[in-house]
Amino acid sequence: ISEDLFLLNEIDLNIIQNALDEQQYALCVIDSIQTIYSPDITSAPGSISQVREVTFALMRLAKERNISIFIIGHITKEGSIAGPRILE
Repeated sequence: ISEDLFLLNEIDLNIIQNALDEQQYALCVIDSIQTIYSPDITSAPGSISQVREVTFALMRLAKERNISIFIIGHITKEGSIAGPRILE
């Protein structure tokens, strides 16, 4: 693995944001959005409110820090979006 690649195995949005604050990154990949949660929201990870709020927070983060963030949302074997359809 390259020295220029930083991997973080985390689902807490606050910890992800803190990690992005520590250094200037050009790119961030979130895999998958259905697993990330904000402790400020009382619903379960993958719920409509969690996916919506985490996505909006990541969009703000991307704009504030001028970083490209790729958000991956998984699909089921049938080809439909896993979890809430809000990602459509």
